[in-house]
Amino acid sequence: KDSTAAQEKAVNSFFTYMKKANFDKIKGLMTDDGYKDVEDLQKMTASSFDEMLDADTYGEDTAKAAQKYMDYAFERLFKDTKIKDVEVKDGKTIIKVKGKMASFDELKTISSSTEIQNLTTEFQNNEENKKKMMEIYLSQGQDAMTKYAYNEILPKFFDEAIKLIDKSSYNAYSATFTFIEKDGKWLIDQIK
Repeated sequence: KDSTAAQEKAVNSFFTYMKKANFDKIKGLMTDDGYKDVEDLQKMTASSFDEMLDADTYGEDTAKAAQKYMDYAFERLFKDTKIKDVEVKDGKTIIKVKGKMASFDELKTISSSTEIQNLTTEFQNNEENKKKMMEIYLSQGQDAMTKYAYNEILPKFFDEAIKLIDKSSYNAYSATFTFIEKDGKWLIDQIK
């Protein structure tokens, strides 16, 4: 009855699933209120690129590159995570965790970075690309031409983004997970 093994296991599972960006499994560990904290983290880490997962709009190569980037970002988001304190109080279990979280500061300026500007300029100035785009436009239309351009530029963009993730610094963080028991199962109700 006094064991907190289930709650500690849930915290460890949370970070395992976070590294895999498996939000369905994370949601299974949490109350609806608790999951709102995770949605904020998910948006912060991936939202600027998640629309590019749409292969119909951006092309298959772009969608694959965007997924690879997001998987890479989530895999490296947290490291050295350890449970530091467990307390049972007023029917709740409070678990304090410490570790390191990637800052991803380098990604804030990616769209204006020289490497990205060079990718776009090189593509636009290449005569073969201009010719190919005109052929696609005349035979398949504007959407197909745009998709071709995305597939030629954006996978290289994501390769550059991954290189920036590798340069990212890590900051120490502390988090507090509050669990409540619901229907015989311990669920994360809040993360601070």
